[in-house]
Amino acid sequence: MWIIFKAYIINNIIFIYLYIGIAVVFPVVFSINAAYHRREEALRALAAIKGNMLAMRLCYSHWSKEHRVNSNSNSNTNTNTKINKNGDMNKNNDNNDTNSIITDADEIISTFFNDLKLYLTNHVLDIQLEENVLYNFSSLSRLTERLRDDGVASPEISRVNEYLRIMMVHFEIMKTIKVYRTPVVMRGFTKFFLTVFPMLYGPVFAYIGMYMCL
Repeated sequence: MWIIFKAYIINNIIFIYLYIGIAVVFPVVFSINAAYHRREEALRALAAIKGNMLAMRLCYSHWSKEHRVNSNSNSNTNTNTKINKNGDMNKNNDNNDTNSIITDADEIISTFFNDLKLYLTNHVLDIQLEENVLYNFSSLSRLTERLRDDGVASPEISRVNEYLRIMMVHFEIMKTIKVYRTPVVMRGFTKFFLTVFPMLYGPVFAYIGMYMCL
């Protein structure tokens, strides 16, 4: 009789471990794996945004009218020149043009990444923060049209617009990852059983440890 009772207890222990594996371990492992893949995808999207933004900035720097004018002036005169941090050739006796494309581009890019950081790190979905990021995309698009006014050919303008499109696509990927996190049902399911299982099966394991010597 004791052997039958002991076998019954052992059989129940097996089912307890099975329940724990299905109700707790599997959802936790699934959530960790999903979170890891979302993190990797978000990092790839952020890298794509930075890379395309750098490419656009170089286009603004090298294709703008003031860069071509400065380059021609440098080749036709003996005026001392220096290379600034933007990689543009500027004469020492010239004043900086505060309305130049590269200056506006640097301001927009700085604002864009600040707004992007605020949007992604905010735990509450804020429509205004999202609109700020989208407004920066619009500002970059308007800045590209200034390159067209400076005489840049249409294929080059299309290339810059393609960089902008890629950035917008990857921003939407990051937005989707932010909005649609681990499913609410999965999180609730895991939290419920992590809370309930110790209370349900704690006495059973205590009994087994005290009286069954297992």
